[in-house]
Amino acid sequence: MTEQHPHLQRVHELSRTISKRRAEVSAAQDRLRSAEQELSDLLFRLSGGAAPSAMKPPPPPPPARGPSIASRVAACLRDDGGPVRATDVASRLGLQSASQKKQMRNALRRLLVQGKATNPERGYYQIVSSASEHIRSAS
Repeated sequence: MTEQHPHLQRVHELSRTISKRRAEVSAAQDRLRSAEQELSDLLFRLSGGAAPSAMKPPPPPPPARGPSIASRVAACLRDDGGPVRATDVASRLGLQSASQKKQMRNALRRLLVQGKATNPERGYYQIVSSASEHIRSAS
């Protein structure tokens, strides 16, 4: 077994932490949008159906876009480090709809075509990390 550079382990830990925090931010944004909608509905009912301009809540900010499925797929592969089944990637990212899973499969194909991932076995994907290989060879 090859020894990993001490910083490489920290890089993987930070990548996992960042992925988790992004998911938490996305969930918090969803809760905020829900609360804003509830406030809007209450103000509408209080005004008798026609909200006067003084009671109108400020317009909501444009929806914040979270990380794309493609970037989340790449991060998931990076975090794991070893070969990962496509179904496991979908589970870890919480992808449930057919369109989300299709986007994930397309992202995996793009990573393969771009040379950023390998397909060591049918249905398994692994990120190609030239930086981590470089760090390992330097130690």
